[in-house]
Amino acid sequence: MKRKEIIKEIGSDSISPYVSQKKNLTFYYEEIFKSLNKFLMDLVTSEVIFFLDFFDMNPSSSSVYLNGIFKSTINTMYENVKNYLIKKCTDFFALSLMIIINIEQTKLMGDSRKLSVLDYYFDQ
Repeated sequence: MKRKEIIKEIGSDSISPYVSQKKNLTFYYEEIFKSLNKFLMDLVTSEVIFFLDFFDMNPSSSSVYLNGIFKSTINTMYENVKNYLIKKCTDFFALSLMIIINIEQTKLMGDSRKLSVLDYYFDQ
């Protein structure tokens, strides 16, 4: 039943490692995946807003700079997701949910936030 709620809570806050360790919480693969993506989405969104306010740039022109700034972070996250979540996960339902989460978060970034900065990451 908890897995069913993961899709409904697609916009919920990221998992806090400090709080989770302190409370000795465990999570499904797809919860970790959703949380990592959500953290990255929020980070990039706040940087786009900063570029809009501080440099008076529109999202498309700021993406040129942000892609350079976040390239290594996005590549590291992608490699970690690929090597530690996807390759080690043998649960078909978890992998299916991660695909659905990826699609829903791509829609959230494109439709709601109108940002295409993470398209490369989500497409992989």
